[in-house]
Formats: sequence, structure tokens, C-alpha cells
Amino acid sequence: LVTLRASTSVNVGIPPTGIATDSEGGGSGPVAWVSGGSSLVSVSFAARPIVGRTIPVGHLAEAVAIARGGATAWVADGDPYVTAVDLDTGRDLDSVRVGGRPSAIAIPPPID
Repeated sequence: LVTLRASTSVNVGIPPTGIATDSEGGGSGPVAWVSGGSSLVSVSFAARPIVGRTIPVGHLAEAVAIARGGATAWVADGDPYVTAVDLDTGRDLDSVRVGGRPSAIAIPPPID
């Protein structure tokens, strides 16, 4: 029998709607990016959870996926778009009209 229970909670300052991780995280250890409201918020898990910077991403950030290498996030933003965001600069790189209201996003691994 396995019992699951919640551990420490982390207040990210927004109502979270999605989460994606960058397991590499560079020198600061693993990083999670949380989507919600109109923002992405970084959370570092080096020694203990530390809430980092907030990146404004537009209207209704529903879900987030981190591209390989951890430099770009794709955000399903509740409008008919998914938007690429440079996680180093916080700037929008590109938006792709997908129609409807996307509420999830996934980035497949590269084909070898």
C-alpha cells in the first residue's frame, strides 16, 4: 500500500493553471515555470523552493511547455494562440494562431 500526501506548498502569487519543468536548470538546479492569469512565474528547486521572476505573457496563460534546452516556453494563452516566450529576456518570440481556446500544450521530443 502506498500513501501519497502533499508536501510543502509554494505560493507563486498567481492562480496556477499549468506547470512545466526544466530539469536541467543550469547552475541553479531544477526550475519549474507556472502559468496563470497573464503571467509565467519561475520556481527554483536548488536547496529549497524559491519563487523567481514573473514574465507577463498576455491574456489568460492556461498552460506552458518548455522547449528542449530550457530557453523557450510555449504558452497556450486562452486566446486562439500559442506564444513562444524567451525565458532569458521575457520577450515574446512568435505567436501561432491555433483557433479555439487552447488549454494544454506539449512539445514532442525531436525525431532522430
